[in-house]
Amino acid sequence: MQYRLGHLVLSWKELVALVYVGIAVGMIGIASAQTNNNVVWFSSVGNLDLQVQKLTIQTDNGTLGYPHVIIAASIYNPSQYGGLFITDANYEVFVNSTSVAFTSPLHSEEVAIQDRQILANAPARASLNITFVFALVAAAVPALRDFLSVHNSTSDLVTYVGVTIYLKSSYGRFSLPYCYLQPGNILTSCPPTATPMPNHFGG
Repeated sequence: MQYRLGHLVLSWKELVALVYVGIAVGMIGIASAQTNNNVVWFSSVGNLDLQVQKLTIQTDNGTLGYPHVIIAASIYNPSQYGGLFITDANYEVFVNSTSVAFTSPLHSEEVAIQDRQILANAPARASLNITFVFALVAAAVPALRDFLSVHNSTSDLVTYVGVTIYLKSSYGRFSLPYCYLQPGNILTSCPPTATPMPNHFGG
């Protein structure tokens, strides 16, 4: 059996071969486009800049009715790619001093930990506000209150603010951890976590 294609006459086998070549070329094009998109995605993730503007620790009930922390933070995306979808972020706060070590009943410097659902894209060439208010670890509050009453007005108080953001990618969940030492907003590694990390949102 033969098929006419323009001025060409092709056999059945030749026609099948031509179809397979067309499919292969199409698949190569799709794979190439997907690979290029992945390169752009990872490059854009690598350029994300998480900025912590301010940390406030409130050991009494205050206006919220419970001891809490406020982490004023944002994620800046300097790239032109706006497809970075952030599912959630995990926040941690640690307290210590350069003269006397702080230890809570949990035998840790950690005073707050919480996960927050975000479900938003990091906008291209713009910032996404991820400021979060959440409760202090209840067991750490009495020791923290006493510690801050001595060290809050001195120059030896240091705090660590850890924020891990979670992004949705074609390979699954992708985590991007940050930790800043205050004062100075110095990028560093946070102390060990004492309390179990809350369940994450998203998938």
